[in-house]
Amino acid sequence: MRPILTGIMRVTAAATLVTVPIVVTATPAAAEPILPIVAGDLDWGIKESFRNYVTGPIGHGEITVSDGAVQHDDGTFGFGDGNGNGEYDLGGHNLSAAFTGSVNFSAHDGALELTVGQPRVTTDNATKTGAVVVDLWSKDLASGETTFYDDVTLADLDLTGVVPENADGYTALADIPAVLTAEGAEAFAGFYGEGTALDPVTVSVKADAGSDSEPDGSIVGGHLDWGVKESFRNYVVGPIANGSVELSGGATDNGNGYRFTVGDGDYDPATGEVSVSFDGAVRFLGHEHDGAHELDLRFEEFVFEVTGGSAALHANGVAIADVTLPEGGLTVTDDVISLVEAPATLTAEGETYFEGFYRAGDALDPVTVQLALSDEAQIPGGTPPGGSDDDGAGPNVSGGRLPVTGSPLTLPISIGAVLLLTGAVALWWSRRRSVRLT
Repeated sequence: MRPILTGIMRVTAAATLVTVPIVVTATPAAAEPILPIVAGDLDWGIKESFRNYVTGPIGHGEITVSDGAVQHDDGTFGFGDGNGNGEYDLGGHNLSAAFTGSVNFSAHDGALELTVGQPRVTTDNATKTGAVVVDLWSKDLASGETTFYDDVTLADLDLTGVVPENADGYTALADIPAVLTAEGAEAFAGFYGEGTALDPVTVSVKADAGSDSEPDGSIVGGHLDWGVKESFRNYVVGPIANGSVELSGGATDNGNGYRFTVGDGDYDPATGEVSVSFDGAVRFLGHEHDGAHELDLRFEEFVFEVTGGSAALHANGVAIADVTLPEGGLTVTDDVISLVEAPATLTAEGETYFEGFYRAGDALDPVTVQLALSDEAQIPGGTPPGGSDDDGAGPNVSGGRLPVTGSPLTLPISIGAVLLLTGAVALWWSRRRSVRLT
């Protein structure tokens, strides 16, 4: 990369929206397809202390597995064969998958008999909750009668903070916290009470997007709305910098920032992976002296990406802004992917490009991305809201040098800032310094 202080400073984007499959990005949308689960596994120990009790010196019993279930070396159980026994809601990124296998606990010479079989796992991305539903046979310790519980919700799951892991086409949700439900406590023969912590649940599934699923993943249109930073725009065209903003390559002024149109991109409906670039450039010019601008800053070749539940906006291959996704993630409705007014902050790389005007973590203008997945998709029009805005102050020039062109000039700059306090001018602060351009 060429030095920032030589030539016009360029800031562009190169993005690759990443895999956030089965449970993380997107809110439910009726228009989205339901994808079949073609493979999967469930690993769950039910409750370690119960296993130890059954096989220990008090229970003096045994644990057996059947119908395809296995017991791992650590004592937990594996249930498999998710093929054809589940579905993945593409719109909501919610999971419903069934697995085969049974586990029988027997202790106290058969007085204790408990069988857990055919577990099903469901998740709700919007509420970050889930459940483990099972068929359960339980013997009453007092009467000796066995009761069959069909489709009983044995455990409630908490998906808060659980990040999907993706490899080889599978999405895994690991170590999901689980607690015993009220109906599960009853079916468990009263061994434990409602709310008792159970072993964490790990589920891994593979969904089949299929060649006929809609949308097919091609991004055919759309735009990015971003104003960079409102206070910076005001500073550039204000009385101090006395500069201007130039738009090119199809970029337009949307009234409160700038709009850049889609170049190309792809969306993987099975995983949530997106990679999209945008055409257009914006150039900020200020502090003109003898026909040259000491402030000359350009943003172009934008790319937006989302990876593992996080998002970033790039420019010229540099991650300029970290973008915060809402709790529901990207919205996919009627073949339109939407992210509206997502908060954005400056990255460490972006700080370097801004030559010390702002610091990593400073708020930038919010980011709006709307992408069409088909020619028939209707993207909402109008001028989106813009501006962060922050404090309305200009760049912190005392913390670093202004971006400059490569001309070997020595330019004295007089910079003033007006601070308003309770509606009155409290202070006029000015500083004079010279910058030697190399």
